[in-house]
Parts: sequence; structure tokens; C-alpha cells
Amino acid sequence: KWLETFMKGSWKPASAIDWIQNEVGDWTMAERTRIKPLLNWLRAASVQKSPEQRTTSALAFQWDVIQPDTEFNEWSTLRLKRLLRSWRKPLVLKQYEQHLKRDAAADAAVGDSSVEDAYAGAHVFLHPEETRRDNYTLDELENVEGKRSEDFSSRLYITALNVNHVKDRSVFLRTRFSDNAEMTSNLNMVRDYFKATVSTKNYTSAKVALTELLTSFFMMDQTHYLTAACILASSLSNHGEKTLFEINKAMVKRANDLPAERRRLVLLMDIVFSKVSHKRFLVDRGGSNIYRLVHCLTTGTSGQQKYSSLLYCIFAISLQLCLLAYVFLEIGTIIERGEIDFLDIYQYRMLPLAVISFFFSVMLAYPAVKNAVEVYKFYESISILWIIDFFANVMVPILIVLSGFFIISLADTYIEAVLNSTALFFIAEIDDILPHLLGMDALSIVQDYLVDKALHEYDSVRKLSNEEIQERVEHNIPKIDFSDYFLTNSKESGACYEDNIVFQPFEVTKDDDVDGETQLAIKNVVTIGCILKRIDWRYTTGFPNTTKPRIGYLRLVRWDGQVVEIKHRGIDDRSGNEFTDSNENGREYSISGVLLITHFRMADSVLHLRVCGSKTPKDFLDAFQYYSLWNLKHEVKSMLLNKTYKPAKRKVTPHGKPSTYTSEFQGEA
Repeated sequence: KWLETFMKGSWKPASAIDWIQNEVGDWTMAERTRIKPLLNWLRAASVQKSPEQRTTSALAFQWDVIQPDTEFNEWSTLRLKRLLRSWRKPLVLKQYEQHLKRDAAADAAVGDSSVEDAYAGAHVFLHPEETRRDNYTLDELENVEGKRSEDFSSRLYITALNVNHVKDRSVFLRTRFSDNAEMTSNLNMVRDYFKATVSTKNYTSAKVALTELLTSFFMMDQTHYLTAACILASSLSNHGEKTLFEINKAMVKRANDLPAERRRLVLLMDIVFSKVSHKRFLVDRGGSNIYRLVHCLTTGTSGQQKYSSLLYCIFAISLQLCLLAYVFLEIGTIIERGEIDFLDIYQYRMLPLAVISFFFSVMLAYPAVKNAVEVYKFYESISILWIIDFFANVMVPILIVLSGFFIISLADTYIEAVLNSTALFFIAEIDDILPHLLGMDALSIVQDYLVDKALHEYDSVRKLSNEEIQERVEHNIPKIDFSDYFLTNSKESGACYEDNIVFQPFEVTKDDDVDGETQLAIKNVVTIGCILKRIDWRYTTGFPNTTKPRIGYLRLVRWDGQVVEIKHRGIDDRSGNEFTDSNENGREYSISGVLLITHFRMADSVLHLRVCGSKTPKDFLDAFQYYSLWNLKHEVKSMLLNKTYKPAKRKVTPHGKPSTYTSEFQGEA
């Protein structure tokens, strides 16, 4: 109304101000109070100081005289963005809330929905960095302590647009404490990879996202890869049941398509994790040799480069065959001459070296035999290079074991026995030594090959129908149950020493030298002491509405049955007396299965606790292998494979105290 009046009228500023004052004269006091700041600004900006000069406006100024340059414009724009950032965030979070409410409700209504109705209807839109809140609202607290109180596993929500314009985030981590949990892993490339394939069908963009995702996984620090892998493993658990997509024309068009699109995401990510597994075997564990590197160089190539690379393989296998043949010819010659008395075939003076060399030969042969299946998966089919590789790394070590003890025992002199043993070991190592002599960069060769292979596999799956994807996923990709549990509202991150975050396996033991004190030690590999079968805990009584609760009582049951307890212990600031806050009558929570502590921090109480694991030993071992997680010691695998743990059936009394429980172990053949 005002705009129309001012555009039609020809008032001077003083007359315009008088008209506005008459208009607001009939308003209520509350309305006049709200508009008063605007009127004050209008008077100051539009009217000259003296009454005699109230015929012109101060806004009628020749502004081009003082027009700022480009550098000043860029600085002021950036400055304004920083100042206004906090005002934009609530609107962004509100938009995110609306999308998640709508999509989770639609997913829960689907007949084949994998998201529980209770979890889908209980939202906690909290992000401490953005909202600056230390306490939950009553609705959020009801959802946290009620509807989703028993579900501590992490999930992902993948959106069509960048909801958070500050951090450009399109993939959100959902935990029991928040639907917008704080995270450092940048999973936007996963979303770009999926969106370009499914929605926009921009396959060039999808391939760029795929190569960026693979390269980042190859090059990033190990702990940062592991935390991202745990999050993805949890969301892709049971073929993607804990992944939710925004229902949008730019992402997933209909709620009924969610089950099919989850399987499509699982198939797309299988391309990534299979290549990470190959890289871990070939580079990180030193599984590359001349045959495998040449396979990487020659696959998909032709011409002079292919044939020149194959010459290296021909040279290596020729040398190995020639040396091995000479060994057996020498044995045959000695036997044919009849110079050996089989009753005195072994000279006792050579026996120590022969026995030690025999065991060393077995040690050389065992990894090659053990990794034979993984090597075949790398080649993917029976080829000339695979046959040569199999003979050079499986058959040759076995033949050396059989002939080595015999040839060393037949040596006439000590130096001859030493030379024979050294020569035998050298035969098996020729294909491993040759890449270093030729100056081959195994890391670059393997990574380039795996990226090209991933693009080739992507071309074969990008246009598959839903039925074809379902068949391929069910038959070729294991359905692994795995969860990444956030038992406290802690930050998702790899190792970050500035924030006191360590993401590694924790071994739980009792120190018998110090009255059986509990000890949690960081390990680089998973040991028997790292494996837990049950975790029970209670939160402290202080600050019941806090967004970051602390654990006052923690009970850890190791897989071998050893139990440790950790209780809150502190000093009262006022009295100076020691006190505990283990919340004896409070609600007790528990998770069971095959569990591993990955992040733990404690002061008087437990501040941060993050755990990963599966319900069964098979799923736990499959997850660690499929997603290339931490290395497991051999005794851990043996322990898990020989026993099957049945989680106890546990009830909660009306007062919140847990009833007694029992655990069963059943032998497995």
C-alpha cells in the first residue's frame, strides 16, 4: 500500500514523513514500537538537518563519485557473509528438518521399508556448532530418551541440494543424539556419484566423482579412511537399510523407489571398496610383483608398450624355470651316478642349516598359497599371466621346500651349503625384486589401473534395470550386518590430535601389577583384548538435558569372558571430597555382539565413546575384509570362528534397573 502511494505521489521528504506518521497513528502501541526503528532510520536518511532544507533527500546523492573499487567490494561482501552467517543457519536447519521429516515418514510408509517407524518419526535436529545450544528441547529430549533410545547405530541421509550453505554439505550423519551430527568425513562425493548416475544421468560427472572418491580413499590418511569406511559400512549394512535419500526429482523421485535405489548405491559402492581392497593387498601389504604390475600396465592397452612390458614377465619366468630346472637336474645327476648311499644321505654336519632353511622355505611358500584366492580375484579370470604368476608364486615355493632340504644336505662343504640355500631362496624372489630393479612405481601403476578398472566396471552397471541390480546384489555382494555406534554425542573424525581424537582399536585389560586396575591401550591391530561381546552403561545424573551426556558407569565384557568396570570418580569443587556419579538407579543401556572400541576419552567420567561391531562373528569378519578395516591378529580370527556367541535376552525392570543375564557359547565345527 505504501509503495503504491509513494510511486504515485509527488511529495517532498517532509510531507512523506508526515503522511507516514498519520498512517501509523491508528496502529496499536506494539505495532508502533516495532516500526519505530525503521521510521527513525527513514528520518535520518531522507531528511536534511534544518527545517529550511527539508525539500530534498539525503539519499538523492551522486553516489558514483564515491563508488568503491572491485577489491573493496570483494572484501565487504566476504565480511558481510561472515557477519550474517549465524543468522542464516537456523533457516538452513529448518529446511533440513522439513525435508527429513517428509522423507523419513514416506520411507516408513513403504511396505519394504528398512527404517523402523519409531526411529523415522523421532527427529532430533541438533548441531551444537550451528545452534549454540547446550540442552535439548523437551520434544528432542523425548525423542532421544524415548522413541529412539535403544538405537545407537549411525545412519546417513543423502540430500539432493547442499542444505548447509556454509559447509556445502549434502550428506548428513544421523546418530541417536542428532540428525545433524558433527562430522569431518566429506562424503559429498558419494552423493555426487549416486546423483549423477540415478537422477541426472550425467555419466561424465559420475565418472569424475568416482575417480575423485577412489583417489581420495587411496591417498588419505589411514585413520581418516577408516572412520569414513565405518560410517559407510554402517549405512550400507544389510544392503543399505540405514541409508535414507531425499525424495526429490533431483535425487529419488518416489518413496517406493527407495529399496531399489539403496541396492543401486550398494552396487556402486562395491566398485569402490573392491578397488580399495586390491590396493591394500598390492601396495599396503606388498603383494605386487612383476607379473601383477605388468597385468596393470597391459590391461586395455595394445601395441609396442604391451609387448615390451610382457618381455619382463618372459624374462622373469624363464630365469626362475631355468634355475629350478638346474636344481632338479643336479639332484637327478647325483642319483643317476649312484654316488649316494640312501642310508647315509643326510650329512649331520649340514643338518642344522638344512632344517632352518626348510622352515624358512615354508614361511616363503605359506603367504603365496594363502593369498592364491585373492590373487585370482585380482586377475578375475584364467589368463596367461595368472598361470605364470600361480606357477612362480605357488608351485615354485612348494618345489623349493621339497628340494631344498635334500640339496642342502648333499653339500660337500659348508660354503657350498650356504650358497645352495641362498640360491634356492633367490629363485622365489626374482619376480618380487625385478620391479625395483626396473624402477617401477608400484603405487602409481596400481592406482591408475584400479581407477581405469573401476570406470570400466561402472560402464557395465550404470544402466542396469532394478531387477538386474537386485539379482547382482543378492548373488555377488555379501549382506553384512555392521554398525558404527556413537554412545556419546562425539565428533566423527579420524585422528586429530588438536581435538584430542584418536581413532584406533582399544585393548581392554586389567593390570594385575596395580591391583587389577582397568587399562585401555591403543593398538594398531585388533588383538584378543580388543574384542568385546557386551557393553553396559549409564549416563551421569548431572545436567540431564545436556546435548553431550557423559557416561558415569561403564561395564565391558570381553569375548573371553573377562569383565571390567569403569565408574565416575571426581572431587567436589566446594567440599574437596571425592564423589562418584555412577547413577545407580538410572536407566541402563546395553549393546551386544562382536564389538570393538574405536574412540575413547575419559576425565572424571567417560566423555567420548565410539564403538563398531556386528551381531555375529561371521558378519564382523566379513565387514573387516570387505571394507578394508583394521588388520586382525590370527588368534582373533581363530577365536571368533571357533565360537558362536548368542546375545543374552535381557529385560529392563520398571525402575530402569537391568535384570540378570546369561551368555551362551556354542561350539562350531
